[in-house]
Amino acid sequence: MTVEGLLALLRDIVGDDGVLSADDFPWPRWWQSPPLAALCPKEKSQLAPLICALEEADVGIVPVGGGTRLHTGYSPSKPVVLVSSVHLNSLLDYQPDDLTVTVEPGMTLADLQGILAKRHQRLALDVPLPDRATLGGIVASAQSGFWRTAYGTPRDILIGVRAMMSGGVEVRGGGKVVKNVAGYDICKLFTGSWGTLGFLTELTFKVHTAPAFQRTLVWEVADLATGARIAFELYQAQLAAVGYWVTNEVASRPQVVLFLQGTRRRVDWQTDAYNDLARKLGVSMAPEELSQERQQEWQNRLARLSDATPLAVRISCLPTEVASLLERIGDAPDLQVTADCACGIVEIAAAAPELLPPKRVRELLPSPRTRLIWTRLDPITPELEDTERWGHLGADFPLQKLLKQSLDPHNTFSPGRFIGHL
Repeated sequence: MTVEGLLALLRDIVGDDGVLSADDFPWPRWWQSPPLAALCPKEKSQLAPLICALEEADVGIVPVGGGTRLHTGYSPSKPVVLVSSVHLNSLLDYQPDDLTVTVEPGMTLADLQGILAKRHQRLALDVPLPDRATLGGIVASAQSGFWRTAYGTPRDILIGVRAMMSGGVEVRGGGKVVKNVAGYDICKLFTGSWGTLGFLTELTFKVHTAPAFQRTLVWEVADLATGARIAFELYQAQLAAVGYWVTNEVASRPQVVLFLQGTRRRVDWQTDAYNDLARKLGVSMAPEELSQERQQEWQNRLARLSDATPLAVRISCLPTEVASLLERIGDAPDLQVTADCACGIVEIAAAAPELLPPKRVRELLPSPRTRLIWTRLDPITPELEDTERWGHLGADFPLQKLLKQSLDPHNTFSPGRFIGHL
């Protein structure tokens, strides 16, 4: 079938306005071949015939939400279309007394938070670009943010899922109650699958009561490594902050950042306790408060969507290894660095290839088996183009490969884009 014939068939399924030029979506221009088109189904019922038609033509599907994570991963290994969830954005069920909510995958995090806020509740996720990031994309890429220490990642609050898989077969797992242990844990299977197993169609989350008050404290420190040691000591004090971070991206100089949430009285007590402990750890200046606007600007920057930042890597290590890793980086005036000192996640970005070559990144790792992901790696040089974007293959890769072959036998979903070119 010709491309024109395939697009005509797809228009019969999703309508004339449901087939757009790929240029209408922010796909990475370094992909080896542009997508054939961008599809925008308006109803879940259109997905099954869509998947079957594309599999018959041996064309792959790259699920797209807000497009904030398309730069992560390899170029597709065969012709693909982008399938957007932009119109699949409805609230399906909300039970505030049961602390559960069910949505379609195209709803943005900001829209859902607005709905939940009316009942003084929230989804305990904070990710970059919340007005653009969709809940399907957040789950598929397992995104988390500044609150990870306290609330976990999407796999910790996702309790039910539906997805359309190869052959147009719909699967479901979990349910709409918090205590649900029936069947296989399909939720965790799809969380962090990066769109390689199917197209998410329905998501059920447990929600939390929104805090009455929140405050973000910032201390100036001598360097990033010193800041990481101080932040880890503050974490070890078990005074229950929501997050413990060190960064040079807020004010272009090293800072320790703590996130506090709760009642006003509790947050005031935590502020005094952390300030006293910080002074004992050698921090002479009192903390400043970081405004919500500056905090959001910092977090949005972590999406690494700016073309001025073509290289970015996320390193996952032990929390006790963060300080030594940052010590090897040094002052890093040309690098943007943000680290979660309680969870051991270090984000590094650079404006030019020579500032963050893969060889230097490997030298930074605490051990050869430390996990890393190039969250953005525009192929500016051959060395960077050939770099393992998902880090080394783990011992579990044969199982991952078998799982992909079993659940997606036609290699339809995000073909070649995941670890090991799955």
